Amino acid sequence: DSETQRMSQQTMQNMMQRGINPENMGLDDNDAMAKAASKRVKLGLLMAEMVKEAEIKPDPAKVRETIEGMAASYEDSAAVVKWYYDDPQRLQEIEAMCLEEEAVN
Repeated sequence: DSETQRMSQQTMQNMMQRGINPENMGLDDNDAMAKAASKRVKLGLLMAEMVKEAEIKPDPAKVRETIEGMAASYEDSAAVVKWYYDDPQRLQEIEAMCLEEEAVN
């Protein structure tokens, strides 16, 4: 349910950023959004199990490279890198991205 809401909000934000009024698009199809959210959650659980079984760990060098790549577009890239490393949850999100990439490759 929360994944459905998150996906719905993300879709509406994307539309507004593109200058589209979501209210005019008839996005009241919660069933389709719920199916997509359910699929996304199942894939996430499957991916987590694969990572666990293969004992894949995030490569600190790859995590650092990813963060530095994301920070490069900012004026004070060092501050952005520090921002990620100062918050374990933010860092964990990047580690999860790197793990997913490692598992897929």
